Amino acid sequence: MAYVRRRCVFVLLGLVALLVPIGPLNVEAAVNDPGFSFRCYVSHRLPDDPIVYPGLPGQSHMHDFFGNTTTDAYSTTDSLRSGTSNCTIDGNLSGYWIPTLFNAEQPVTAKYVNVYYRPGKKDKTKVKPFPAGLRMITGNSRATTPQKIGVVSWGCGANGIVYLHQYLPNCSAGYDLVLYVWFPDCWNGTTLDSADHKSHMAFAVNGACPAAYPVPVPQLVLSVHYPVRGGSGLYLASGGKYSGHADFMYGWDDAVLAGLVSRCINPGQTCRFIPQ
Repeated sequence: MAYVRRRCVFVLLGLVALLVPIGPLNVEAAVNDPGFSFRCYVSHRLPDDPIVYPGLPGQSHMHDFFGNTTTDAYSTTDSLRSGTSNCTIDGNLSGYWIPTLFNAEQPVTAKYVNVYYRPGKKDKTKVKPFPAGLRMITGNSRATTPQKIGVVSWGCGANGIVYLHQYLPNCSAGYDLVLYVWFPDCWNGTTLDSADHKSHMAFAVNGACPAAYPVPVPQLVLSVHYPVRGGSGLYLASGGKYSGHADFMYGWDDAVLAGLVSRCINPGQTCRFIPQ
């Protein structure tokens, strides 16, 4: 009986750990210092994904595209560099996209997306710029259970203070619903993409890149602010409430990105290009 009681206690504690939010944390500040950050806006919405379904318009679930205003099923790094961007930083024509959030079958357009390039927990002096042409996806578009905090999380944000959740919360008055997505920050040094669009990248472990992924690159973090506080009618175009993910396609001016890494990330400086 004593064993059974202890086991029940442990199970209950595990459930509590899953349900209790992590916080409060100043996540906006944490992902912004050191490194550089800027803001982008949703440009358009399409059932396209130029990484997963290149050249096949309409084959994907619905995505919200921000940054480059031309991103579609046919996009490449070269085509992005001929486009325009709505991000608040010069020299970045990269494409970023996320599954559309719906509220009772009506799409919810994000107010804005804050984008952070940071060293993560690695040695900041060794971080290298992304290689030209890099593509990557983070998060699980087929997840039916909560994903790991530090990959995909939800929060309630106001003035930089948020509580992180593995599930869609109901936020208090004055707080935005926020989706946080973290990309892996170590590259294998050889391929710009992979069959699953993930295996060429890895997350740092204990502050260092795994041996098979020897090149430390910036950790890209997206903070997507929605003009809603939550609600039972919310779901993602990729399915349910847990399938958060994000895609990145390189469109930087190589010299601009290299300069930002050397000026902001490597010396541990904070460079903000976010409107106040």
